[in-house]
Amino acid sequence: MTTGKPPRRAPRGFPGQGGRDTGSSSSRGRNGTLPEQLRSAREAKGVDLYRVERDTKIRSKFLAALENGDYSDLPGEVYTRGFLRNYASYLGLDPDEAVDEWRRERGESDAHQPLIGGPKPMAMPPRGLVLQRSHMVMVLLAVVVIGVVGYFGLQISRYLQDPTINVTTPATEAFQASAGTTTYKLAGSATPGTTILIMKDLRESMSATVDASGHWSLVVSLHPGRNEFDITASNTDTNHKSPTVKKYIDVSMATATPTSPQIYLATPTDGASIVDGAVTVSGSSFSLATVTVTSTLLGPPPKAGSTPTPVPSPTAIITPKPTPKVTLAPGATASPSPPPAGTTTTVATDGSFTLGLQLAPGSWQLTVTGASSSGIPASPVTVTIVVPYKPVQVIIQIEGGPTTLKIWRDGVLDPKTSNITYKSGARITIDATQSVWVWTGVQRNTYFTINGVLYGQLSTSSGTGSWRMDGASPPKKSNDH
Repeated sequence: MTTGKPPRRAPRGFPGQGGRDTGSSSSRGRNGTLPEQLRSAREAKGVDLYRVERDTKIRSKFLAALENGDYSDLPGEVYTRGFLRNYASYLGLDPDEAVDEWRRERGESDAHQPLIGGPKPMAMPPRGLVLQRSHMVMVLLAVVVIGVVGYFGLQISRYLQDPTINVTTPATEAFQASAGTTTYKLAGSATPGTTILIMKDLRESMSATVDASGHWSLVVSLHPGRNEFDITASNTDTNHKSPTVKKYIDVSMATATPTSPQIYLATPTDGASIVDGAVTVSGSSFSLATVTVTSTLLGPPPKAGSTPTPVPSPTAIITPKPTPKVTLAPGATASPSPPPAGTTTTVATDGSFTLGLQLAPGSWQLTVTGASSSGIPASPVTVTIVVPYKPVQVIIQIEGGPTTLKIWRDGVLDPKTSNITYKSGARITIDATQSVWVWTGVQRNTYFTINGVLYGQLSTSSGTGSWRMDGASPPKKSNDH
């Protein structure tokens, strides 16, 4: 350990007395000279001089002088005795013996007190303790202050500390549930008043509240295969969180081992709506090496308010169904479907699989197929999902002069806003589900803001122009209208 101590030197006398030999047996303790005893005690305590300085408020250079016997470097006899007593007490040594040893090393007699002293003042008899009313008030006030300080100290400590969490059910990190198990009760303990945040399979979130006794529980749903739970305690007042505890609950996929490769699809469920088009295909399998997902565009998304497709149980093996023929509505557009080869991923050792797709707005059919390492195929699983259109809002501002506008909302001419000549300063707001088309008589007088993004003039030309805006990409010039 680095102690930050200066080189040892032979002890020197107190100012005015000069150095003297301190090596005789009469001037040494049982464990060496006083400086050696001090240094040995400090090193046994495992602290350096700077730590002692912080604890005793004695400057490190004075502590080093005591350990080196450099008494001439100390401020004076009174300060030296005080430093020595405090330092000896801090190191667990007898302060009186330390002072006596210091005197012996300076050549003084142990009997340093005069045998005959001068006259002493007469001692007065001790006065009894008298409690007055003011004393009681001060005591009560002190109790109140201590209580208030303790309360606020507890609150501050609670505010600064991260909550703790312990999951007791299941007791192990991985738990095997029997086939057909659909629910499980997670339980444990945590800091009272906090909120338990549970993320299932990294996509489904849920929460529970910790009661005053520090206990919590929550019943969660299960699907066949591996169910992953990330559990955290959160203090909603301070936004502090505990470390995350992971638990895995494995549900047997069937009462008997399948004889052929099988696919169990967990996400997406049939009829699911994927707002941003980012689709996560995940599930579990038996005796499969790879899984392939093929997406087929069926048509545009259904209109808002239409009845959604019923959602079957996510644990069921879905029978393949034929692809229906859907005709696109007039003016509707959709991106072409991915190549028929689809997207393929490797199945994990535990049978699970996950892959991602990015789909454009529309109704899509996803077909999941797989094959074993020997090439034996599994029965395909098919689901239908919807990626809705991204809403678009266009704000048109007329500046610099009048102009005539024609506006199509989702492919239909809007009679309320079309074929009207607008004056400078006019402002028109158009909301659509899929797209907005605008024809303007004077392009340089027409300014656009699309979904909160200011595009300004789309052209400085004084002639006519037609523009299409869908909110997902920059405006496109078009002559379709």
